[in-house]
Amino acid sequence: ALVRERFPWVQLIENAENVGFARANNQGIDLSQGQYVLLLNSDTKVIDDPFSPMMQYLSESPHVAAVGCRLLNHDGTIQSYPSRTLNLWTLLLLLWRLPGYTAFWRGVGDTELPCEVERLKGACMMIKREAIADVGLLDEGYVLYCEEDDWCLRALRNGWRLVFYPLAEIVHYGGASTKQVSAASRAQLYKSRIRYLYKHYGNMSAWLYKMAVYLTYKSITFYRRFASGPESKSDVEYDELFRMLGDS
Repeated sequence: ALVRERFPWVQLIENAENVGFARANNQGIDLSQGQYVLLLNSDTKVIDDPFSPMMQYLSESPHVAAVGCRLLNHDGTIQSYPSRTLNLWTLLLLLWRLPGYTAFWRGVGDTELPCEVERLKGACMMIKREAIADVGLLDEGYVLYCEEDDWCLRALRNGWRLVFYPLAEIVHYGGASTKQVSAASRAQLYKSRIRYLYKHYGNMSAWLYKMAVYLTYKSITFYRRFASGPESKSDVEYDELFRMLGDS
């Protein structure tokens, strides 16, 4: 109602339920007609005009499929995220925080010049229409998480390039949250990562990652129960995750 009242020129799509990131964005992409498509999360704040320079860069770069801008936390600090392709080994690095984890997670967020990357964050990603026509829409098999990872990998395999463009910035509130991830969100994250691995790297990679997640959280549960005694409620914290792993 607020959008209809304040922005009557906007074409509003009203879904009766939350259909997920991929499907909802695909609805907008299907109805759009511009040369460029912008994916922009709802938990963002636009600073000045980051989109014009992003469009200009895309117009001058024929082999670039998409650009992503710098993401800032609510306090103005740079928000880090991996800029390399996710695969079994990098996902294990994230799961276990192995040596090199910090550098991998930091990515190229603090660079000052545009640079080629393997992965962009879907919180703010501008894509060429011709790249969407070649690569396809977002995979609606992902309910939440990994949609942009999937699309970026498909773009790279189709010969396109991806560029991080730090000269444009937005604030991304969601990534700055320090609250504990809900059990359902955690379960969905790992479910999406397992699906991503199965789709792009085969059954063995997906199975190994699934076992790694299972053993990791079973170990955490066992340790907490041992440390807190029989009265601990920690054994039910990951029930949703274990159910998901059993179904995936």
